[in-house]
This record gives sequence, C-alpha cells and structure tokens, in this order.
Amino acid sequence: MIGAAFRKIPAVLSCIAVGVMGLGATPASADPVGSVTVHQLALVGAEMWGAAAGPDGAMWFTDVAGGRIIRRGSDGAVSHFDLPDATSYPTSIVAGPDGNLWFTEYVGGKIGRITPSGVITDFDANASGPWDIAAGPDGNLWYTDFADSAAVVKMTPTGSTTRYPLATDAYPKGITAGPDGNLWFTESGSRNRIGRITPSGIIDEFNSGLSTNTQSWDIAAGPDGNLWFTEYNASKIGRITPTGTINEFSTGPHPWGIAAGPDGALWFTQYASNAIGRMTTAGSMTEYPGTGAPWLLATGPDGSMWFANRNGDSAGQMATGMVAPLRTSPSVTGTLRAGEAQQCAGEQWDAWNGTAPAVTSVSWMLDGAAVPGANSRSFTPSLTDAGKLLSCAVTAAYSLPAVTVKSSSASVTLTAQPAPEPPAPPTARSAQLLTCKSSNHRARCTSKEVPATYRFTASKKVKVRKGKVTAGDISEKVTVALSTRNTRILAKTPLSRGKYTLKVGHTSRPIRVI
Repeated sequence: MIGAAFRKIPAVLSCIAVGVMGLGATPASADPVGSVTVHQLALVGAEMWGAAAGPDGAMWFTDVAGGRIIRRGSDGAVSHFDLPDATSYPTSIVAGPDGNLWFTEYVGGKIGRITPSGVITDFDANASGPWDIAAGPDGNLWYTDFADSAAVVKMTPTGSTTRYPLATDAYPKGITAGPDGNLWFTESGSRNRIGRITPSGIIDEFNSGLSTNTQSWDIAAGPDGNLWFTEYNASKIGRITPTGTINEFSTGPHPWGIAAGPDGALWFTQYASNAIGRMTTAGSMTEYPGTGAPWLLATGPDGSMWFANRNGDSAGQMATGMVAPLRTSPSVTGTLRAGEAQQCAGEQWDAWNGTAPAVTSVSWMLDGAAVPGANSRSFTPSLTDAGKLLSCAVTAAYSLPAVTVKSSSASVTLTAQPAPEPPAPPTARSAQLLTCKSSNHRARCTSKEVPATYRFTASKKVKVRKGKVTAGDISEKVTVALSTRNTRILAKTPLSRGKYTLKVGHTSRPIRVI
C-alpha cells in the first residue's frame, strides 16, 4: 500500500446562461462547493478511466494504460491490483449485487470481478468490446458491447451470459439501471438513439427530440425519476423520461461522464475543457474547473464527487456541499455482561436526494475480529467472552446515488456474570397443635400455633404415622390416626374456632376447637 499525496485547487465559478443557477444544499464542510482535492495514486504511465464507490467504503478506479484496478481507502491508503492481462484495457467499474466490484475489459473481451480484498477473477464477456457495466435490478450485471457486433449483454454473478443484439450501427456505450426497473443505454453510433431493455430482454429505442450525431456517451439515473445522458458531439446533457420523452440542455464543450450526486443534482465531466459541471433537474448549470482531464465520475461515501483523471496518475475529489451522511453512530446497549443478549442500535443517517439509506447488514466484533454468523441486531456473547471488547457495525446503502456507507460503534468491555445468590431459606409455615379431651364420643380441643416442622411424642396409646399428623381441608374434616380419648393432634392447616369432624379409621367423631 502507498500513501496518497494530495493538493487542493480552489473553486472558480463559471456560470453558463442556461437558467437560474441553483447550488442546492448549503456546504456542510470547510471545503466550498466545487473545490477540488487531487489524490496522487503513485502509478507510472497511468491513464485513469472508470470510478465507483465500493461496498467497503473505498473508491475504486480503472487504469486502462497499466491494466490495473486501484483502490483508495477512506484512510487514504492506495492499493494496486494488476490484471492477468495488462493489455486488457479496463474501462468501466461498478459495485455488484454480490458485494464485489465488476469491470469491463474492452480489449481483452472479458468481464472482471474483484473482491474488496483484491482477488480477481475473469469471465468471458461473450462480447467483442465490453465497454460500460451496471448492476441490474434483477441481481445480474449488464454491459454494452461497443463494437460492430453491437449488443447489450447480461451476465449472472456466476459468469453465464445472454446477448441481446442491436443494429450494427448502434455502438452502445453507457448503461445504467433506471428507476422503472429496466436498463437504459446510449447508442453513440450513427443510429443515434437512447435504448431501454427490460430484464427479460425486450428492447425499445428513442430518438425523438434528440439532436443529430450527438455521440451520446454516459448515462445515469437522476433524482427526478428520469435518465440523464451526455451528448459528446452536441455539447449537451440530455434528459429522457421513462416513457421516452427527450429534452436537451446546453453545456460546455464535450461532456463525457455523468452521475447523480447526493445533493439532488447531476454532475458531469468535460474532458476537453478540463471542467466539472453541475446541473439541476431543472436544467440550470454551474461549471467548475477540474484538473488532469476528468473522465468518468461517481459519488463517494463522503458526499464528494470522485473522478478519474485520464491524463495522469491521480483521482479528483470535488466538494458538493454534502458531507458524509452519518449523524449518529450505532451503540452497543444492554447489560454489557457476557452470556446475555446485547443490542446494536441508534445509528442515524442523513437523507441523500430525499431518501435515507436502507440497512443492509449488521456485524459484531470481539477484540476487533468479526464474529462469524453474528449478523442481526441482537448478539449474545458466550460466558468465556468476559473481559473482551465488543463492538458492532451497521452497513447501509443509498439507492441514488448507489453508495454503500458503514459506521461502527465504540467498543465496550464485557463483564462477567455476578456470582449466584444463595438460595432463599424456605418460608416458615405454621401448624395448629390441638389438645383434645373426649367424652361420650365427642371431643373438645384447644389449639396452639406451632412451626410446621413441630414434632411431638405421643402416648403409647396414640398411633402417629411418621411422627406427625396430617390435616385435610379444615372446611370438611381433619384426618388423623388416633385411638385414645386424650391426645394431641398436629394439623398443618390452621384451624379457626368452630366445629369439625375428626375421622379415626372408619369412625368419625365431632370435635370443637376453642
């Protein structure tokens, strides 16, 4: 990894009279809207081309001259990953539906997949010139075949392909997922159309309202529910509705790449004039000076627009007035004791283009290492984890622009379970000790409250089973083993004053408790 040097270039505004200029949100950082930071990527003979925000919070770029993929982490660290074929000319790159990044190899006729850790796998593109690539709403990758064998091609995450041919003069270039669940693409050849293809492969083309010989290049979904595209030859930005209505807005010379920003506007590059443009959905434009010939661009997780500088070994970062969207980090809540359930909650994100991100995953870490399988809001560490540091992370995704953001909680130290409390002593219970005197088959008994564990020694004429006498329901009778007129009876059910029936064997006699 190589540390990234950088320099800042102040913003100079140049307004083109297309409409009333609107800058959108007030800048939330120290950098004014349009200011550029240039990050050197330490590459020899590089020609930067594609740009994409990765699922790992990093920015990823393609180098067509060096045959490399470049990763710049949020900490500024730069990594280079050489392709198997250095001459394959990687052009476009996009975050895929599987947590990896996918890119086109225009000369090599391949589609490449690179994991966030840098492992590269190539697949046959089934195309002569794969150019631009997009993640489709169906979980597949879609790309254009910019060649005489013009087509739009679908590839599954496992590498299977399906071709959908176009007219040979179409020369499709840019492609993106639209808000209507379809894919939209530009035709830069003499056919001069904007195309739409459904996930099932049905193609429609539109050119009504489109200037002639536009050489439309890049295309992006806008925050207004329409598609926006660059017209390189016409020096315009086009807008097409999902039903095919096209409008055009003038720009500076030769717009190239275009992407939706986090601020409700479209941002685009003007390679020939070394500038970056910002266009509102109403068509108002502001132009900012770029640096190093900006090519393709993408929104970063920090709220900036990142662009590849074609003439050099650098990437540009332009302030949009938006900042990293996190307002509050998640927290680990609960008892913070090992062996008990803890919760990961409380994160708050700002809305981009009026929409908050959707949480895509939750992960837990013990002493900084990810816990396998712990991917829900609740996690119960084991008893042996006492003393370890516990933290959680929440990953969320914005739909427009398609950016993944992640935030981690502070670490907390798990405590051990408290020593178990001794069992509570049994609750003392009481019983009634009856002293009875009988005559004429009747008995008068006096009662005295004694502990339930009370034992007594009976006279030899008294038969007591297991050293005690058991009592039944006092509302009915008291059952006792008794064979004398004068004895003591232990009743475990308290007896109030009154008349009862004493059953001795098969004989019953009335008793009165006084």
